[in-house]
Amino acid sequence: MATDPPATPDGRWPSGEHGLRTREVRVEPGVRVRLVEAGPEHGVPAVLLHGWACSAFSFRFLIHDLAGAGYRVVVPDLMGHGYSDKPQGSDRYSTDSLERHAAALVRLAAGERTPLVVAHSMGGGLALRLALRNAAWFGAMALISPVGLGRVPVAMLARLFTPQAVEPLLPLFVRRSVLSLLLSFVRGSGPGYTAQEIDEFWAPTADPDFLPALRTILHSFDWEPLPSEQLS
Repeated sequence: MATDPPATPDGRWPSGEHGLRTREVRVEPGVRVRLVEAGPEHGVPAVLLHGWACSAFSFRFLIHDLAGAGYRVVVPDLMGHGYSDKPQGSDRYSTDSLERHAAALVRLAAGERTPLVVAHSMGGGLALRLALRNAAWFGAMALISPVGLGRVPVAMLARLFTPQAVEPLLPLFVRRSVLSLLLSFVRGSGPGYTAQEIDEFWAPTADPDFLPALRTILHSFDWEPLPSEQLS
């Protein structure tokens, strides 16, 4: 049976890309998180939070734009994603747990300063919840299709087709060709993804804990809209 090419971390993004650097931190016991950083060390911090099944690579263009504008940009691979750790257990990926995780990352990145936060999809939902609890933390916030402002029917559909029993079979169904097809849909009318970009989105699947972590988040995270009285 034909197999997809191995997704190895050798030369993984942003290796060799001018102006970008990486480091690993531990924001909670036993969880290692990879950060991609750019911009002047003393610039206003800008923290970028990606969505479900994405990674810091999703912000590969915006990182350069913000760094060029003088921001100190910090982009984590959230727990369960990218090249960060992927602990087991649904309790690690509950909404409250991921909110605490995002809060620790924002505070680590910002230090004593007030950050700009840009957040997408699930990351946007986490940022929105943090802002509702701690509005003074943030100087500005840009939310891109955030969870919490409306329903996410695709998440409900994905839950229906991913019961616990299918977890061992996920690598058989989630192939590079399937990912390429999905990316063509989400790209819309814009230019298509290059083979190299598809490789970068595919690369985290080399970790056998990646797909189980995504399935667990899908079933443990609260994808419902926040109450209107909260949002007001």
